[in-house]
Amino acid sequence: MSEPLLKDPDQTVTGEGQSSYSFADLTETCAIKINSLLRICSPVHWPVFQRAMFDAAYRGRTGLAGIISYTELEVTDIPVAMPREMTCDVKVKLDIGRSEDDDPRIITRSTTDLYCLPSTGRFDQLDKGAAKVRSGTMIVDHILTRPSAPPDQRRVRELPADLGFTKTMPGKILPFVQSGDVLRPPEPYSNKAASYADNRARFWSYNRTDPNDHVHAMEYVRAAEDLATDALGSMGDNPANWYFQRIAILYKRPMFTGNAHVRVCDIWKAPGGEPGRSVVTLQIFAIRDAADPASYDPAKPCVCVRLTTSPRARQPLPVPS
Repeated sequence: MSEPLLKDPDQTVTGEGQSSYSFADLTETCAIKINSLLRICSPVHWPVFQRAMFDAAYRGRTGLAGIISYTELEVTDIPVAMPREMTCDVKVKLDIGRSEDDDPRIITRSTTDLYCLPSTGRFDQLDKGAAKVRSGTMIVDHILTRPSAPPDQRRVRELPADLGFTKTMPGKILPFVQSGDVLRPPEPYSNKAASYADNRARFWSYNRTDPNDHVHAMEYVRAAEDLATDALGSMGDNPANWYFQRIAILYKRPMFTGNAHVRVCDIWKAPGGEPGRSVVTLQIFAIRDAADPASYDPAKPCVCVRLTTSPRARQPLPVPS
């Protein structure tokens, strides 16, 4: 029997396939919702990660896991087709690397693009003859860790030999995203227009969790969207005129069913900026006392989020008569 081929950790792993979206994944203009990207792309994205790294059975045997540490989501707001079978193409590129510090972490970064047929209206009004267009992009960073090990044994400093790589340390340097990278507003959004915070404790319900025993990644996105929408709307920036084009999320500490928490955000505008263009930087904190929404440690956010809005160019699409 021949020996299995060893994998080169410095080689980009690619994959593509088809997925599907549903009525609930579309906005009133039939564009893909930003918080649906992970669900739509996962049936193609996850097998690429498993092929490049390891599967759930390996995690069960060894305790080694790839935990999402950072996600970027972007949507184009292009109306997509609603045929009976809403299929779409998904293309994935995945790199394995290490952080650039004295005690490096092993990181994987995947970039996933979603392509859908464009539409000129609702339901079966396809843009006849058109090719599929990019509807969204998702970047996901996983950090290799042993989450069930004692704290001083959790960090993974090299690729385990039984994963079959040609070397134990990747040569590529990948960014290890930190709080300041997410909470620092990009140019030209330099004017802090307002700040908002929850005035009461909020709680995570059982229905917001996943089989990893904590709150699911996209639930933080929904919670951030809700506060950012309320904050912008209360400033007179009507949510009917803009959409969330990009969202970046850094996961610092997991949260669990029943955890009391608060959301705190800042609204940023460009000097002389046009309506509908804003950046919202937001943090979610665990609180020590549910009766006191200010009882959190400002140095220890559980999640950091940056949301970027863009003006909506389209009105709701016509319904065929």
